[in-house]
Amino acid sequence: MSTQIIRIATLLLLWAVHVAGNTFDADKVKPIDQPEPVTTSDKAAISGACHPYAVVSSNGYTSSGMKSSSSWSMSGCGGSELGSQVYARSTWHDDVWAIMYAWYFPKGSDKGWDFTHDWKFVIVWIDNPALESPAILGATVSTNKCLMKYVPLEEKYVDGTSVK
Repeated sequence: MSTQIIRIATLLLLWAVHVAGNTFDADKVKPIDQPEPVTTSDKAAISGACHPYAVVSSNGYTSSGMKSSSSWSMSGCGGSELGSQVYARSTWHDDVWAIMYAWYFPKGSDKGWDFTHDWKFVIVWIDNPALESPAILGATVSTNKCLMKYVPLEEKYVDGTSVK
């Protein structure tokens, strides 16, 4: 997936969150209940991370984020008491299956610069989701500055058929 497409998709998502008329405080958005995983792609899901929050409620309201002046801290590993939400989509790209997982954070920080709304994502590349045991080919990880590619993925980041 090209960097330009990912940047455009991220900007559109941020814009959609920003312009939404109905918003909630970041710690008031309840995650949407998820169905039980059925497919191999479902079961390969990354299900947790530090400080993720739900950004969209079941009625379509969105998080207002947290202003840079708020006291929320990135120390430790917490998140909303209501639970977190991992957003995911998958598709074929250049003959490999790409699963993109995205996490929303109501506040971000980079080298002392704080900002409202932050998204991070990981793309896990597998050979074929229809196989009984698809092979993990690599991963692409977003940072505040760039995309990091890990091909092949080191064993310490793999737990059986899942990425840690």
